[in-house]
Amino acid sequence: MKINDGVTIRTAQADDIEKLTQFFIKAYGNQTVFQDEAFLTYYFEPFNKKSKPFNYSLIAISSKGEIVSHYGGVFYQLKLNQKIIDVIWGVNAYTLPRLDTNDIP
Repeated sequence: MKINDGVTIRTAQADDIEKLTQFFIKAYGNQTVFQDEAFLTYYFEPFNKKSKPFNYSLIAISSKGEIVSHYGGVFYQLKLNQKIIDVIWGVNAYTLPRLDTNDIP
């Protein structure tokens, strides 16, 4: 889905991993664990095996092809009154600050 003069919002995919690592470094700093590809793949692995990694995460991509926002979703099973309920747990919601009007359309 395109919004705001060229920013595209879509589901993250496994081939976004390099751009995601760069995004997390910008968002959380050089020491973030979210720059390790193996950790990211594990963290966003859909444990129900019905979907691909990152399938529950949304990203916003600028017209320059950079990820500027991420809303992570992790599949989880919740036990409520002896019933198992599938839920998506929202994690790592972050949008990079807009530094210059030329950075993000």
